Amino acid sequence: MDADMRPIASVVIPLYQRADLTEGCLNALERVGLDGIELVMVDNACTDETPQLLDAWSDRLTVIRNETNLGFAAGCNQGARAATGPIVIFLNNDTEVHEGWLEPLLAAVADDRVGVAGSRLLYPTGRVQHAGMAVMPGCVLVHIHRYAPGDHPVVTRTRDLTVVTGACMAIRRERFLELRGFDEGYRNGYEDTDLCMRLASLGLVARYCGDSVITHLESASPGRLDSDHLNGALFRRRWGGCEPDLDRLLAEDGLSDLAPPGLIWRGPLLDASPEATAGRAAMADLAAHGMRPAVLENPMRPCVPGIGHDLKTLAAVNRLYLSRGPARVLHHLVPGGPAAWGAPGADLVAIVGPGAGVPDALAPDTRAVIALGAAHGQQYPLVSIDSEPIGIADALDFVLGPMAERPDGIGFWGPAVGPSPAAATGRALIASVASSGRPVRCVASDAEDADPPAPLGAIGPQDFLPEVWIASGPPLGRDGGAEWDRLTMAVGGLVVGRPWTYAAEWPSSWTTALRAARELWVASRMHRDALVADGLDPARVAVVPEPLDTHLFRPLERATEGTPITFLCVCRPGWGGGCDLALRAFVDEFGADEPVKLRLVAEGTDSAQIESDVLGVLAAMGRDPADTPDIDLVAAGPSLPTLATAYREADAVVSVPRLDAFGNGVMRALASGVPIIACADGHHGHLVDSRGGLAVELAARPKIPWRRGGDVAEPNGLHGLEVSIASLRQRMRELADDPFAARRGALFTVSAATDFAGAEAVARVIDRRLDGLHVGRAATLRVAA
Repeated sequence: MDADMRPIASVVIPLYQRADLTEGCLNALERVGLDGIELVMVDNACTDETPQLLDAWSDRLTVIRNETNLGFAAGCNQGARAATGPIVIFLNNDTEVHEGWLEPLLAAVADDRVGVAGSRLLYPTGRVQHAGMAVMPGCVLVHIHRYAPGDHPVVTRTRDLTVVTGACMAIRRERFLELRGFDEGYRNGYEDTDLCMRLASLGLVARYCGDSVITHLESASPGRLDSDHLNGALFRRRWGGCEPDLDRLLAEDGLSDLAPPGLIWRGPLLDASPEATAGRAAMADLAAHGMRPAVLENPMRPCVPGIGHDLKTLAAVNRLYLSRGPARVLHHLVPGGPAAWGAPGADLVAIVGPGAGVPDALAPDTRAVIALGAAHGQQYPLVSIDSEPIGIADALDFVLGPMAERPDGIGFWGPAVGPSPAAATGRALIASVASSGRPVRCVASDAEDADPPAPLGAIGPQDFLPEVWIASGPPLGRDGGAEWDRLTMAVGGLVVGRPWTYAAEWPSSWTTALRAARELWVASRMHRDALVADGLDPARVAVVPEPLDTHLFRPLERATEGTPITFLCVCRPGWGGGCDLALRAFVDEFGADEPVKLRLVAEGTDSAQIESDVLGVLAAMGRDPADTPDIDLVAAGPSLPTLATAYREADAVVSVPRLDAFGNGVMRALASGVPIIACADGHHGHLVDSRGGLAVELAARPKIPWRRGGDVAEPNGLHGLEVSIASLRQRMRELADDPFAARRGALFTVSAATDFAGAEAVARVIDRRLDGLHVGRAATLRVAA
């Protein structure tokens, strides 16, 4: 290009490592021609061969070198400021342009209605990577027609959208600078879509140019996706009210009424192999029978031009990524194919390609195998269709007919794999849902802190987007952000809130979030009554207690004659756990020579912490530890079986926490047939009666005296429950005087606990609640005539 001639456009390419990709990108640009093009390269502190490559091209480039990696947004902004062309085209270095790529982009941004223009991006296999983007409910952005044939008529035409990707994006330089460029608050993600939304707010469109073609490897730069969850949260906070356009765009392409897939086809489909030919015939058969197939094909498998242009195949390609709901997976196994494609799951149906026997890679518990022209005699249940006398759909009817439809799956978000009591509660709830046959998609919010993570058991496949999510935990995050809203915007669907607060009431800051949830599940009547008193609709607040393992927590006959009377107190350390209340009452009521024992078990701390707490209480009381009744300190973190044994061996359980999220102590004691000494105003107080429990009077509702580390679950202004020391002493004395009578009475409460919080009982409650919530789209994805 003549040095005195102003370029028609400047191509800005931000770089971080991968000199091999940059070289391929530059070679492709040179191959199609650089006349009128200015190349601006932004080196974000590359430490590989990139600097040497740029030196070799120095006569054709403008190079900006940064001492640190400033990220995509800052690098592009630098390049745009240094550019001299009227049009700036941002181009990723993992792209290779095709002949004729430039002119459609320049023509598009010459239109005053167009804010930005983007290209048709293809994987090296010829499949679609980008044909424009759509907005789903909840401000979730998706690529439409991803993995479809790259030459399909719906992706080769030009259309106006709201969002296109920044892998190749053209914009007038003056307009870009007026908008102050990409928002540098993002970190290597969402900068491009945020820019499109800002342009849309000005009434400008994003033009997708189907005749500008580029090959794109996608997200090849190191660390590209490291901050995607934070970027997505920022984007949805800013643009969460945007209007969804997915359904409209699909309808324009001849598709409408997106619905969850009835089954997923996993295997070759869009190449010229006999297996893919059989796959397309099977897909057509499935669609004709209304089975709503979705295709999950290896996107790196080459796509042969001219194949898969029918709308039924296009619908199947889109359905998997743009819809929600679990589906059975049909593995289309091919001779010599990867073993993993046929390995997982008892609920899988495998379809074997022509000429293939049933492979050894199949799991022994595979539900059924349909063999097309295959030899058989293996150990798996088999329907053989040697010469295809019937279609795939009819064969599936034969295999699946006796099986009940798998219930709709749900999502769980919250603590689930860590050591905390909240995570244990989450695991118990997940197990109850899974026991009903519903698959559970688990997103554990404590995954980073769990080392090692606790096992979740068999919760089913994780490759689906549920329509209903159970959000367990505070609706507001530590930063004050609406945590449940973030979940909704990230995954869509309905949110059932499972809020828990250690206080006896609900923070006023939660009111808006609690009212917005479709339904609320709380652990006890105490918290339900508090929510209803605050004006929430009683029909939308359900008591769903923590599922209780009644195989562990069950009665055990124990002779107490001649042994110390043992009071068990399981609590958290500190003021909220109420350990000091039990300790004060015990030490004040009983003499050092009486045959009684207080066993203190603290969850979530070490033995040194609980010993320090006990010594501190005794010192405040002016009592010598050597002149007190027997106090047994148990190290923290006992396993559930060990804890269950401690309950069964106790003569009574003292459960008097000031702050309590779930009321586990009461339920475990009742299920174990052990007398309970507890506050009748607390969790499950209605189950503490004269037969199996001794109710303690409430002395005060003390204000919580601290706000821990910005944790909005316990802000100042909330109150706990504090029992009367005098009443607690009286109840402990009554039990010590006649432990046998109290224990006999407690055995009558076992059935009440099991019926209320036993795992099977809770599973039935959850099943009923989920059935009432189900709003699955009845419509199917129809192919327009």
